[in-house]
Amino acid sequence: MMNKKDLNQMENTTSAQVYYQWLEKSISASKGCYEMTVIEGELSGMKILWEGEMPVCVYMTDEKTETKKKAAAIITSVMEQSEWTDRRLPSVLEFDFGKVFAEKVGGGQQMIICGAGHVSIALLRMARMVGFHVTVIDDRPAFCNKAREAGADEVICEPFSQALEAIDDRNEPYFVIVTRGHQYDVDCMHAILGKRHSYIGMMGSRVRVKNLKAGLLEEGYDQMLLDSVHMPIGLKIGAATPEEIAVSIIAEMIQCRRSCTEDYYYSSDMQKMLAHPAEDIKRALATIIVKKGCGPREAGTKMVVLEDGRIIGTIGGGCAEAEAITKARYCMREGVSALEHVDMTGREAAENGLVCGGIMDIWIQPLN
Repeated sequence: MMNKKDLNQMENTTSAQVYYQWLEKSISASKGCYEMTVIEGELSGMKILWEGEMPVCVYMTDEKTETKKKAAAIITSVMEQSEWTDRRLPSVLEFDFGKVFAEKVGGGQQMIICGAGHVSIALLRMARMVGFHVTVIDDRPAFCNKAREAGADEVICEPFSQALEAIDDRNEPYFVIVTRGHQYDVDCMHAILGKRHSYIGMMGSRVRVKNLKAGLLEEGYDQMLLDSVHMPIGLKIGAATPEEIAVSIIAEMIQCRRSCTEDYYYSSDMQKMLAHPAEDIKRALATIIVKKGCGPREAGTKMVVLEDGRIIGTIGGGCAEAEAITKARYCMREGVSALEHVDMTGREAAENGLVCGGIMDIWIQPLN
């Protein structure tokens, strides 16, 4: 549980720019970080940035002592209910103080390597060089000792299925399957496919991969999920030696990591505008916090609206986006946050061009 010392070390700011500089730093460091926005109650609009289960920065709309005390109480309440990180995010969560919108805004750097052979040893060394925390799993004590000697952060000497079942997936690890046989690959896949992840890759010949995928499809696994698995693993660079194969795997992971940061909904352009604005101009952030039914964008999608009418990003276009932009201008002018409900299911919605047939709740907040 967080104590008073932890609260004192946490950054408290009424500057959106300072808050987003913290967020930018956490994302660029590829830390497993989350953002909570209070959307209900007297501290509505307060934002909390978490790295793992520890809060590192809080954005508040004023710096009154009473506000800081209430903010500390909210954070303590969240810490006492740490199971929120086990929820599928983004999501609206309810606490005793009110509702918050919680989302993941940056990926962690945890790598789980299944197998401790020659490729694994070369891979773990390179992975640690680029900042991964590496866990190696193997059921052979002699091979596990080699992984320890090579510098693995953690080595688990257990059967693959048993070890993987106990892996904490909240930071969406990078999973690499480089085992010594087909049945071990299958065991690993069964355990990993049901976990949250940033990347799954498996080494093997094209025939081995084809047979594995066919078997998993027969078992009922989703085609799109299996297609997302990188197998054969690694970029096609003609790698032959364990070290060259390790380079191809690391390169593919870096490519995936850098391209997938946009999936966390704070695009690089948004981060730049919010953390390092080139001009003194009012801006508001519109975020889809609930989406039900069919819709052009998912919960967590964001759009920055500037007071001169420019926007960065999109929440789907059309009349719904136009309404959000109009409300964002109002929020900037009045200095208030608002929850915009957009219903795209009825006749009136169809007549106005909202043809998706879903419902969205959009949280709009001025950032001064």
